Amino acid sequence: MKSFKGIVKVNTVILTEKTDLPDDTEALVFIQPLTREESVIQEQLEILGKGFNMGGIIYKSREELHER
Repeated sequence: MKSFKGIVKVNTVILTEKTDLPDDTEALVFIQPLTREESVIQEQLEILGKGFNMGGIIYKSREELHER
């Protein structure tokens, strides 16, 4: 099974990349809009960039950590 990116125009799927498939090859097409996937990835990267509050004390330097 292979997957290819394409654009839908007037009930026709136009592939945006070169394929090695011969003409008149039958295919089953699943439509998955990429705009939502890209926005989900961006949201996840923003969450990772903010970090997570794991509780505890935040030390600014190594010396502060060793003072306790």
